Amino acid sequence: MYMASFRDMLQGVRGRIKEVDVRQLDGERRKGSRPVVLDVREPDEYIDAHIPGVVHVPLSELGQRLHDLPAERPLYVVCGTGGRSLMAATALQNQAGVESISVATSIRTKAQRKDSGSPRTIRMAMPAAATSPRAV
Repeated sequence: MYMASFRDMLQGVRGRIKEVDVRQLDGERRKGSRPVVLDVREPDEYIDAHIPGVVHVPLSELGQRLHDLPAERPLYVVCGTGGRSLMAATALQNQAGVESISVATSIRTKAQRKDSGSPRTIRMAMPAAATSPRAV
């Protein structure tokens, strides 16, 4: 019996959910809009590098924490390489009716480690009012 790979599953949902890349999300922020970003990576990945001001709910907890998601829509969903964000955005939209956009490009490509050795933050334009990570 053939078992579909994760890559096969992603190909099956790609095109049904809107996808943008990190540059497009950054462009939205630079225009002054305040898109709500949901990071679905696991805690250790988030600590290593993250976009300031995001909502962090690991994919493994998403189903149990829908009530913790902000009301603003759409949600821009990010992960390490784009696979989990696509799966999360698909589940949010199809099963919970939450308007979601998957950020397809790896956020790791934007990470910069500071000389102090502190956790990396993703260099993106961010409105001044939302400069610290929001974990819900």
